[in-house]
Amino acid sequence: MNDVKELVEAVAHWLAFEIACKRERFLSERALSYPLVQFAQSHNYELEREITGGNSERIDYELKRDNVGIGYFEAKLIEAEEPNVLSFCYDIAKLLARSEQESIGCYLLVVLHSQKGFNFARLRPLMLDNDEWNTVSRADDLWESFQKEGIKSLFENPNSRPSWSQFRVRHRHHINLAVSNKHIFVGVWEVDLPDQ
Repeated sequence: MNDVKELVEAVAHWLAFEIACKRERFLSERALSYPLVQFAQSHNYELEREITGGNSERIDYELKRDNVGIGYFEAKLIEAEEPNVLSFCYDIAKLLARSEQESIGCYLLVVLHSQKGFNFARLRPLMLDNDEWNTVSRADDLWESFQKEGIKSLFENPNSRPSWSQFRVRHRHHINLAVSNKHIFVGVWEVDLPDQ
């Protein structure tokens, strides 16, 4: 997907508008569908919500063009100064399960807002700005959390759990904004399973 930057900017500026209008109480992950639908329509995409199928859990969104899948998205909206990477592990596992079934891009959209700014120390494994793939394997600190919060939560039956030994994550784009007394961060990461 080549217009990730435009997607990130669209979501960030929508959030800035909502905050400037003092509508934070209406913000939710479901509300993210508003800017995503507008982005899809303005870029000649179709956006489907709550995609199910195969052996994997429901995926938040699928972006299509001419009825052909372009990418799957899991969206997270968090109001916190120190986002916890554990909260992303389940969504990453869902995306990886889907990427195992179909060769289509899988993306994690993270939307944060806070009054005090952000401490990204716990997100270091994801915060690479070089648009290159970073492999997360059993040797990394993040893997144990991913195994517990992602794989074991998603695949409750031990016999159905995949034998993944690593996954890849690539930071695609992010933006930071300040509106009124709030800080905003919106970022997109692509995830997949490297060739085993």
